[in-house]
Amino acid sequence: MAALQKGIRVGAMQGGTVDKNGVTWRKARIGVIRESYPSLKSTTLKSWWNIVPESEGKFNWSGPYTHAFRKILRREGNVRDGRPIDVLDIEFEFRAIGDQTVEEACRGWEVNAVIVDEADLQPEDLVPFLTGRVGRFSD
Repeated sequence: MAALQKGIRVGAMQGGTVDKNGVTWRKARIGVIRESYPSLKSTTLKSWWNIVPESEGKFNWSGPYTHAFRKILRREGNVRDGRPIDVLDIEFEFRAIGDQTVEEACRGWEVNAVIVDEADLQPEDLVPFLTGRVGRFSD
């Protein structure tokens, strides 16, 4: 739960661009990886829905699963009904290694951060390979 929540925080810390209306727009992609899609469905996603409901934004159930949604980070005057002035468009991508090699499962992945769920169940070459994937997404 903490790692998934931290993924949103990492997204909120990304640099943004300010539009003509003074709104800062940020974007991020956070990866979550597990050993199998059944494990993702039965455990990780059940936790995820407690943080961001499936109905918020758009969830794609074809592998890799993706959940794209928007978070208002700050409103004018920091009041509930204030105009949004800092907005995060974020996507969480949930992948499983399955019977693939780490390279096959992660090649070409462009993310700001990766959460390795149940790291003790993952191949030992996963984290070293992911160091080349992290930090490749966003403007």
